[in-house]
Amino acid sequence: YIQVDTSLSKEQLIDKFIGTNTGCITISNINISGYNRSYDEISYGYFTKGTSNFDLSEGIILSTGKAKAAEGPNATLQSFYGTNWGGDQDLIDILIQSNLPHDNILNATSLEFDFVSNLTTDQISFEYMFLSEEYQSSNCLYSDAFAFLIKKADNSEPYQNIALVPNTTIPVTSLTINGARDCLRNTSYFGSFNTRNSPTNFNGQTKVLKANAQIEAGTKYHIKLVIADHRDSYGLYDSAVFLKAGSFVGSKSLGSDVILCPGTSETIDATTANATAYKWYKDGEEINGETGYYEVETTQNTGCSLKGHINVSVQEEPQIYQDPFSICDDDLDGKTQVKLDDYTDRIVENYYSVHQVKYFETKQDAKDNISAGITNFELNNIQTS
Repeated sequence: YIQVDTSLSKEQLIDKFIGTNTGCITISNINISGYNRSYDEISYGYFTKGTSNFDLSEGIILSTGKAKAAEGPNATLQSFYGTNWGGDQDLIDILIQSNLPHDNILNATSLEFDFVSNLTTDQISFEYMFLSEEYQSSNCLYSDAFAFLIKKADNSEPYQNIALVPNTTIPVTSLTINGARDCLRNTSYFGSFNTRNSPTNFNGQTKVLKANAQIEAGTKYHIKLVIADHRDSYGLYDSAVFLKAGSFVGSKSLGSDVILCPGTSETIDATTANATAYKWYKDGEEINGETGYYEVETTQNTGCSLKGHINVSVQEEPQIYQDPFSICDDDLDGKTQVKLDDYTDRIVENYYSVHQVKYFETKQDAKDNISAGITNFELNNIQTS
């Protein structure tokens, strides 16, 4: 199971977050707030994966409950409520801005600091996971709230939230990334519903996600990472954000995610000015090739590092039913009008999982994508039986 240590100071937690890039990113004005009454009643801390198979080796945990309670196994419901433990106005403001429910925000934990990037890049990023007791097959209505807020320091401009579903402007919640049958959303970013022997004491989790922000090198920014309980007046169903140690780095864009047709290939270019070394990773391991979650770590001649990532997958081929099926000529006039969409699931076996289906009169029309295809087709000279 994961292990959580709540004894580290705010400076020590930031040092874990920044990792080896300390000389490339200047940090100041650190503040952490949440619940802090005794060693086992603190809502933030430092975690390590121990001997478990948790997706992050080590980092920072920010919880809406007791951070120590996040340790596995997944045997109890985390539903801690701290006396006079309030919400967070900045989080409420961003929820209003994103048209998300903002009532009953309480039990907030936040980590914030100023930083100046000395990296030769206009992007900064870090990796994280969202875990929650609210991941349940019966819950499609509510989610605890969290946001990663950034703006220029000493500035009255509003915060920007960078905790978003990849390639969208949708905030990450247990509703917007979910693998439950009744509320499937952005399932490619959902990790798992957890069994009793999970490394953590949470019901479910996302995959490792990346938060990205556009910045100007040499300019001071303020960042605030905040999570809070939502709607449940006594802080039921706790959640936590796990921040990967050493992942707060400059970001290198590798382009949009790649979906390959079978038998094809794609070149991913990570060329970076002043780079002295490149390391490629697939699903966290140094690699030679093939599909997966690719990362590149670029070391520049200043000693600073940049990281980039891209998903590469192979498109599943459609499985076409080979058996014929019957269509009725109800008035026995030798012809009938057929709405083709009604028969898609009888033609393409795996239609609902991955494919969009269009119908065309000829194979060449399909190759040329003539118009939008056809939806109705008249069958003539039907043999009645």
